[in-house]
Amino acid sequence: MIKLIVSDMDGTLLNSSKKISQKTSQAIKFAKTMGVDFTLATGRMYSSAAIFARQLNIEKPIIACNGALIKKHTSNEVLYEKSINYKTADLLYKVLEECGLYYHMYTQDRFFTKELKYTSLSYWNNNKTASDEDKIDIEVIEDFSNVCTEDYGILKFVAIEDEHPEKLLKARAMLEDIEGLELSQSWHNNLEIMSENISKGNALKILAKECNINLSEIMAIGDQHNDISMIVEAGIGVAMDNAEQNVKKYANLVTSSNDEDGVAKAIMNLFK
Repeated sequence: MIKLIVSDMDGTLLNSSKKISQKTSQAIKFAKTMGVDFTLATGRMYSSAAIFARQLNIEKPIIACNGALIKKHTSNEVLYEKSINYKTADLLYKVLEECGLYYHMYTQDRFFTKELKYTSLSYWNNNKTASDEDKIDIEVIEDFSNVCTEDYGILKFVAIEDEHPEKLLKARAMLEDIEGLELSQSWHNNLEIMSENISKGNALKILAKECNINLSEIMAIGDQHNDISMIVEAGIGVAMDNAEQNVKKYANLVTSSNDEDGVAKAIMNLFK
């Protein structure tokens, strides 16, 4: 019997407008009345995920930064955190610079970027109308060497390139030669870098122990490469219809797309 549903956010829980549909919200509420909890496992930074956790009244810990952080948003208790070694981070950002890539990085609750672009621009615009609690702390900096120190717990770097995918391939090849890193991808145009052995799947194991349940009692839902590890570990692994075939082949079942209430349908399917 499934006791916990763990869902990715972008491309899964959220539709293309980055919203949670009414049907999905209602399905999550219904699951709770049936004794099935719900939480998030996202590549996003914690403070961004917490916004949606508050919307859904999630009580279970949140998996953020692809598993580099597991935190209870109801109490701010950190259950697990693994940052990138600061010396490794220094090598890492220099590789991204050498490859001519845009990149940003996260700590638990701070977002560092050289320019407002992609995610940082979206957060910046959202901050204009967001409540103080929902604002994302964005810092535009010129020199990343200033934050690649022991004073900052860097959980994740993200490099993005739209026009020249070969730059990402070059960076990946160079980063694979640096010890202590885990590489992943949450979209066709990005490269996500965390500390070694960080994955949503490994985080799911920690979460299961914290919740005193078996992995077989978890349903995990996702759509991208960084979701595969948790889809495989969960008792029921669900891929979205908008997922790539490489993700679908690891899933027990495929639900509708994120614009067709796929998460809601997967949840309600449990109670048929």
